[in-house]
Amino acid sequence: MKYGGRMNRIAIIALAVFLAGCTQTPQEKTQSAFNDGLRQLDKGRIAQADSTFKRLRTESPSSPLGLFGAGLVLERQGQTVDALGTYLQVNKLERTFAPALMGMGRVFRRMGEFDLAAAAYQDCSNLPDSMSQAIIGYAVAQCDNGWPQAALAAIKVADSIGADDELTGLLRARILVLQGKRDTADLLFQKVFASADRTPSTLTLAADYLESRGLIDSAIALSTLATEKRGAGYDQLVEHFQRCLRHRYFWDARRTIDRVAADTASLARLGLQIPYHLAQGDNFHANKCADQFMRRGDNSIMSYIYETDVRMPVGDIQTIASNSSAIPNMALH
Repeated sequence: MKYGGRMNRIAIIALAVFLAGCTQTPQEKTQSAFNDGLRQLDKGRIAQADSTFKRLRTESPSSPLGLFGAGLVLERQGQTVDALGTYLQVNKLERTFAPALMGMGRVFRRMGEFDLAAAAYQDCSNLPDSMSQAIIGYAVAQCDNGWPQAALAAIKVADSIGADDELTGLLRARILVLQGKRDTADLLFQKVFASADRTPSTLTLAADYLESRGLIDSAIALSTLATEKRGAGYDQLVEHFQRCLRHRYFWDARRTIDRVAADTASLARLGLQIPYHLAQGDNFHANKCADQFMRRGDNSIMSYIYETDVRMPVGDIQTIASNSSAIPNMALH
């Protein structure tokens, strides 16, 4: 009797789940499938996420989510330029799809192409759902590019739409450094940071400020903390990794590689090991990692770049990517 009652409850639950799925609109089903892929990606299940996004492209060909998801997979695998090409393709198909524009801005900045990063963020800043985040991204890119006036103008707009005043305050401090007002910048930074929530975003911007002041040990410490906070993800890890390489903190960089990808044969790990070895002047191991990446990366653009440029050798992956002529027909507009 008890067994039969339990089976009835299971049947009722299964029916409820089935009916819930039946009541979803096509848009809701597409979004749900995309969210599944994101969760898989966040858990490091890249092959599963790739399969989910491929299925989404087949089942919902008119939605940009499947193609955008494919770009996220490429980015997570270290195929940065291929990811950029995918985001550009999404943007060409649907100009107002904010995640693709944000992805373009993120990748361009990672490659050191700050003008292009700012342009992508600027395009995205006109879209209501991502306006605040895009304006902050634009200001950061302009600071990276050494244009404090453009960054300050963006911060004023961010303030007018109610953006996070902790983020804008930290950026204002960095702008003051660029303007040569270091004492004023330090006072503002101390005031803002003293009461700021220790989120991955605020810690990363605080690390940017300290780096601009030449306080590298402190910048690396905050940047490390940003990667350990709840809500931190792949973006924080890669930004921290690049910061470590810029200042030759190789132990910290190596530890970050281990956190990004424990699988020694994964593309994600190999894609970080190449610039790591190059930054150390270890061309032998950089070439070895490039060989493995090319064997596993199929016919990707990044494989082509490694084949033609790493063997020369050159300085680092940012230079490789930004100077490559292997990006066909890629333009923001």
